[in-house]
Amino acid sequence: VGPTEAINKLMNAITIKSDCSNLASQPNIQIGIAGATFNLKPADYILQMGGQCQVCIQAMDLGIPQFSWILGDSFMHSVY
Repeated sequence: VGPTEAINKLMNAITIKSDCSNLASQPNIQIGIAGATFNLKPADYILQMGGQCQVCIQAMDLGIPQFSWILGDSFMHSVY
């Protein structure tokens, strides 16, 4: 979950087909935290269920600048 403006830019780069047939061609997403860079592969942030794809990224303006991003299951699963 992140600020709408940033998420819109990110989502414009993701062009996944509903049947997931182009999953491998989707971009990796790099997240920087305290000087460390974490890479999310498409399979980390795109959920495949029943032959359908869903991007696990959401826009939400929280109104609290220091807490503008929420890194959830997709992030934790890939780096922990």
